[in-house]
Amino acid sequence: MKKEKKSKKPAEKKNSKKKSGKKKEILKTAEVKPSKTKAPAARIDLQAALSEIAAQYQMIESLPRFYGGDIPLYLSETSALRVIGTTPGLNLTAIAAALNVSKSAVSKSTSKLLEKGLVTKERSLREGIFNLTDDGQALYSRMKADEDHLVEGVDSLIGHLNSADKKVISNFLTGLTGELEKIINKLKEPLEDIDEK
Repeated sequence: MKKEKKSKKPAEKKNSKKKSGKKKEILKTAEVKPSKTKAPAARIDLQAALSEIAAQYQMIESLPRFYGGDIPLYLSETSALRVIGTTPGLNLTAIAAALNVSKSAVSKSTSKLLEKGLVTKERSLREGIFNLTDDGQALYSRMKADEDHLVEGVDSLIGHLNSADKKVISNFLTGLTGELEKIINKLKEPLEDIDEK
């Protein structure tokens, strides 16, 4: 029995040597892949960068715009002003549909625009319709130019990318958006359970 055990061990060693030789050949021909130990650090760095981008974007969204004047406008107000400027004579329902927000949210935005003298509200049938005042029209005319100027650095950065890089980044961001949507849906599930109760 001892002889059989001895004869089996060298055979196993020979096979393992053959396998390791094959591995070396595969590694030589294959592209170098990042090691598993480096992946978590890279993932953390990327997540940190994405979190920083999200935080900066939220900051940009929360800051008022002046568009060359002295009237501060917040994002909800600029969005409503843009819709009214693009399509005058809309009511609250139509503005809310265009912005994909509630009528109460639009009512708050348009009330602020009325206070700032940028829009007018006239009665038409059951609902009021909104139009830009002269000041509102002047501000609306400056909005596009000011916003283009604001993001020209980002446009320049994107402009330096070749088409292959743009495609990779676009695919990554599309995938990331999908994953973030899944996270949002998971976070909403407990809220939906509470609403059902």
